[in-house]
Amino acid sequence: RTEVFLYRILGYLGIVWPYLAIMVFISALVTGFAGPGDSIFRFSEFGIWLSVLFAAMLATLVYGMLFCFFGVMWRFGIVLAIPFAAWELGMAFVTILTGGDSSIRYMSVIGWGMIIVDAGAAIGWPDNWQLIEIGLWGGGHGEENWLGEVAYISLPGAEPLSVFSGSPNLGVSNWLAFVISTVVLVFQGIMAWFIGQTIFKGKEVN
Repeated sequence: RTEVFLYRILGYLGIVWPYLAIMVFISALVTGFAGPGDSIFRFSEFGIWLSVLFAAMLATLVYGMLFCFFGVMWRFGIVLAIPFAAWELGMAFVTILTGGDSSIRYMSVIGWGMIIVDAGAAIGWPDNWQLIEIGLWGGGHGEENWLGEVAYISLPGAEPLSVFSGSPNLGVSNWLAFVISTVVLVFQGIMAWFIGQTIFKGKEVN
């Protein structure tokens, strides 16, 4: 029974992981060639795309384990999977819109996955937030009103970049946040597999 449960997971990952690798590789090529830079291809952000791929692979691993767990726990496991998927979708929006400031994201799989992405971006772009701040106050350029106050004019793209840029916010270094998030997701996957195969072994086969 344990092997059957594991083979279901491996079959799922055998389809999902190559698909993710191809999609991330294509995205990395497109942004690397199309994005502005000093050379033809922006190699500096390739590591960020690898962190996106790594986070997606871990997240889909946990999702696969959990959905298989739902399936063996109850014949109508889809009833449990739908609200869980809705919760994860909501946590994705919360994580993106708050820039990682909301601690509720720790209660979701996608939240920990996004920490890996944010940590990877912080490692690959160490000066990202400094550039955002410079962009938000227009490099010091602005218009002075009748009170003598200067209203700085943001550079194009600075505000969207500020909204969609997140921070790991674990109170540790970016590398340690990367490792902690990885351990948490792997632990979640192992626990879902362990409980799922334990339940599956106790099921009667008709």
